[in-house]
This record gives sequence, structure tokens and C-alpha cells, in this order.
Amino acid sequence: MKHPYQLSHRELGTSLTAADLRRLLPQIITAERVLNDCWMVDDASHTLAIHGLDLHGSIHFIHYTWEGKLYLTIEFRQGDQAKVMRIIEELAISGDGEKELSLWPRAEKIPVRATNGVAGFLQELRKEPFKDHLIVTGSAIESARECTWEGDDLLLQDLYLLTEIPALLKNGGWNAAMHQTRIEQLCRVWPEPKVISFRGRKLALSRRMYIPHPEFDSVLCLHFTYDVASGKHVIGYVEEGEK
Repeated sequence: MKHPYQLSHRELGTSLTAADLRRLLPQIITAERVLNDCWMVDDASHTLAIHGLDLHGSIHFIHYTWEGKLYLTIEFRQGDQAKVMRIIEELAISGDGEKELSLWPRAEKIPVRATNGVAGFLQELRKEPFKDHLIVTGSAIESARECTWEGDDLLLQDLYLLTEIPALLKNGGWNAAMHQTRIEQLCRVWPEPKVISFRGRKLALSRRMYIPHPEFDSVLCLHFTYDVASGKHVIGYVEEGEK
């Protein structure tokens, strides 16, 4: 059973605009009885937050535009899931009753669950739009075949954060502060890194991404680095260990 204060995420795509979102959220808060003690705050240029005395934690709507579509990352505590789902249901209906919200990014563009374990998941990351941000080497996929670790959603969250680090460090704000500890871990340079052959040269994988499994005593470790020449993060080796 999930703890009510456990942080959860939902990824949504919508034909609404950011202005629509700012207009509709206060209306939904006013109309929904379960949200009557809540209020909305513009935390940053790309973040809206709902605060309330009866919430387990603030509900944050982080929005960004990609290929002309507005996408939302909704961050909330597990105990508030019913309230979040009610908000999503209301956002999904426009004034004329047409459906406006649909599960775009996670359903179509991001491999939520790969059928062939970690190796299969990494193979999906070689496709659009991930290859614009990440390079997954053959050595990473081959080493991942030895892993029995399951939890692609956890891996996906950290990879998403990894690609967002430059923007978070540049813009600062609440979202950067919330992820500060994890950002510091992902930016740490480790001694004695694994070295791989990459495009005719030696490449030291000086950074690591450790992802503990929430239910089992296992940890997945991705060895990676940032390649200045390509401007992308390179995942070069994967291994599994115990906590």
C-alpha cells in the first residue's frame, strides 16, 4: 500500500493553453466541494500550485509546450489522488462538452513499460523524441540484459529529471529547490569511472544514477556522462546491485 504522503506524478497532454489552465483551475476549485478550502498560486512562469488545509501536500501543475501542444506534469501526494483525478476530469471537458485532455506523452511518446525489461526500455530511448536528449550505447543495452530489476516508471522519472536539469538550474524556483538533492546526486562526479569506447574514442562514465527498488532489496545503477561534443547525456553501462 502506498503511503498517503508519497510523491506521485501524472503526465498529461492537452489542447488547452496555459492561459486556459490559469483560468479554469480557480473555477474548478470554487465549484468542487472537496476543494473548497483550497486556493491557487502562480509559483513560477511554468508552474501553478494548489494549496489547501485538507491536502497532504501542495498539488503542482508544471506545464511546457512541445510541438505546439501543452503538456502537464502534475505532482501530488498519493493521499490527494482522488482530488487530482477530479481536477483532471474537469479539465478534460471544455465549455461545449468536448473532451480536451488526453494521455499523450506517457502513452505515445514515452515507454512506460518495456516488454523486455531494462534492456528493452533502453532500446526505446533510442527513438524519437528521446534521442534528441540521450544517447544509449550498445554497451548499456548489453549490460542491461543481465538485470532483472523492474520499475521502468521510476527510471523514467529520473531520466526525465536528468534532461530537465539545465533548465532547472537556469530558472531556479520551487521546482529546482524540490529536486535539489537529486540534482546534486546526478551531477556528482565519481572517482574511478567505467570507461567505454564511444565513436572512436574513450569515454569515462563519470556520473551515476542509483535507483532503489521500492519493494525489493535491489538497486539499478546507470553509468553515464554528459558528452560536450554531442550536447547529450550518454548512458554507457547498467548494473544491478543490493541496497
